Amino acid sequence: MVTHMQSAPQRKYRHQNVSRKQFPRPNFRKAPKVFTPLRESQTQLYERLKALGMIHPIEGRAVNSLGKFCRADQRCAYHSKVVGHDTENCSTLKHKIQNMINDNLINTD
Repeated sequence: MVTHMQSAPQRKYRHQNVSRKQFPRPNFRKAPKVFTPLRESQTQLYERLKALGMIHPIEGRAVNSLGKFCRADQRCAYHSKVVGHDTENCSTLKHKIQNMINDNLINTD
């Protein structure tokens, strides 16, 4: 008859003793993009760049008209007049213009 039970030997794994400080998680968050202030409205700049052939309207996608950011009374010239937002508040155009500034295609001086 067994009067006491032996427990299984405890194993120590190396990875359990490693401090998280030694191997911190990488930060995958992108830094917020910095936008150069424009001397004219985004809509005016878009029209000027379009007239110079430096930018062209892109094909717009149908948007969820029930979405909280969709504005049925607004159309974006850069997105081929798609309903949902206006040209002045188009974030895609804002990024496109900033990329053109960064590539020295647009002079902001």
